[in-house]
Amino acid sequence: MTAAAGRPGWDEFARQRRVMDQMLSQHARLRDRYRRRRLFLVLTTMALGLIGAGFAFATNDVKVTILGVTAGRDKWLGGLSLVVLLLGVVDLATSWDVSAHAHHEATLRLARLKGQFRDVYARSSPGAAPPEELATGYAETMDLLPAIPDRAFNPLKAAHLRKVEVSKRLSAAPGSLSALVTVQLITHNMRRRRP
Repeated sequence: MTAAAGRPGWDEFARQRRVMDQMLSQHARLRDRYRRRRLFLVLTTMALGLIGAGFAFATNDVKVTILGVTAGRDKWLGGLSLVVLLLGVVDLATSWDVSAHAHHEATLRLARLKGQFRDVYARSSPGAAPPEELATGYAETMDLLPAIPDRAFNPLKAAHLRKVEVSKRLSAAPGSLSALVTVQLITHNMRRRRP
């Protein structure tokens, strides 16, 4: 039961706070996911470019074996050039940097709104209804957020709920290891599902 329960007009306020918290977690995970993918792509492209540059200075009669494939310098340079080109096309097609930035902006908007909700709730008197501008700010913020992909929604929601439960357990037992609590939670839930 939430702290807002039982206060007139605050049930919707509490629901919006839960949705904001979940969406903040989801957008943060998507931001981090797209940043990792882009970083991997950029670093791989740079590494292959450096290897190609190294091959450019080798003599023509050198045969090189990589992963069991033996070829001359010119063939490796051609192959590396094609792979670097392909990675560049993947970078352009996926726009992971743009997606990461959009989800980063979403986390900033949601964090700001969540802070406003927290402040209003803390300052409100027990009989007062939540201010209407909060509902307006909530609706405006939600309209500006990038969509969460359908196929990612449920796994991201599960990750958020797991994060919340792990946080509660860590608060109850501060000396616990986060990874161990997560494993315990997952195994406990797996055992509960068995018929």
